[in-house]
Amino acid sequence: MGKELESALKKMKEKYGETSVFRADEKIMANVETISSGSLALDAALLVGGYPKGRLIEVSGPEASGKSFLCLMAIKKAQEAGMICAYIDSEHTFDPNWAKRLGIKVNDSLLITKPEFFEDALNQILLFAKTGEVGLIVWDSVASSPTKAESEKEVGEATIGVQAKILTAALRQLVPLLHQKGTTCLFINQLRDKIGVMFGATETTPCGRCLKHTASVRIGVGKVGSSEIKDSLDRVIGHRIRAKVKKNKVSTAQGISVEFLVKYTEGIDKVDEILSVGLQCGVIQRPNNKTYIVGSEKLTGKDKVAEYLETNPKAVKELESQIIAAMREGVKTAPPADEKGDDIDDSNEIIGKDEEFLKLGE
Repeated sequence: MGKELESALKKMKEKYGETSVFRADEKIMANVETISSGSLALDAALLVGGYPKGRLIEVSGPEASGKSFLCLMAIKKAQEAGMICAYIDSEHTFDPNWAKRLGIKVNDSLLITKPEFFEDALNQILLFAKTGEVGLIVWDSVASSPTKAESEKEVGEATIGVQAKILTAALRQLVPLLHQKGTTCLFINQLRDKIGVMFGATETTPCGRCLKHTASVRIGVGKVGSSEIKDSLDRVIGHRIRAKVKKNKVSTAQGISVEFLVKYTEGIDKVDEILSVGLQCGVIQRPNNKTYIVGSEKLTGKDKVAEYLETNPKAVKELESQIIAAMREGVKTAPPADEKGDDIDDSNEIIGKDEEFLKLGE
């Protein structure tokens, strides 16, 4: 390294701080710290063990696919790690009773705001991030808040591109601030149909391309077809989610799809997740439609496997570590069909046009 470069580096450190410039092999480039997503499969698919701290993450998908549910699971894990969380409820749909049933602490470790305008939501996020005391911020959702310009017009009057312009300006401030303070932001986004598009991907996310560019991780969420589970009264109490890592700038994982079962009043079904992901990556063997090999145990039927896992927490921990190790190699296939329908495999079916949305390129 020449004298002129050394002098330049010294001046930069004096003016901007000791950590403003450093060699790539210095210890300041630490491993990525994460917040668990609440799903073993998704944590493993991201390769770093969850959502990276100090980054912006977009979670998008069709209606009733499980976007808010997935972000609430992240809040639960963040609270377990001792973090304060903020929930920007632009949709005005947060239910504290439901949150309690999912295991979320509804106390001073969870801050709720209900902004009136799009600009207010972004300003609140910036204020939370500047404190450095809020570990996780969830915005539900980006597309649901009207801008001040929209509120001043009659319904139906055009306000083209206003949200995109405001969001672009705000993200230029927010992204470096998140990195500096170590705050993680989860932005929930909706879907819109592309007008006049008949072929290829017919759906997109609102607010332009700025969020797609600035998000370090983008996750597409969809409901797997014919996967609803019902109770004895024929009420729907859960469904299977497919989550796809559409973009990942903190690891090489991209395009990996994983599935897990959610129960609306309980959370993610851990036993089912271990079984499905274990089959997916080869940790659990299935030589035929009925037989499962779990470690040294040979079990018949899913019920026996579930019973074994529920009564053997040590085996569950061992399987978790094996699954994470296997997922680091990159598992991209869907788990096999359920045993009640061995001749019909709908594991690749996504309801409606959501399959186009889950494609990597969008």
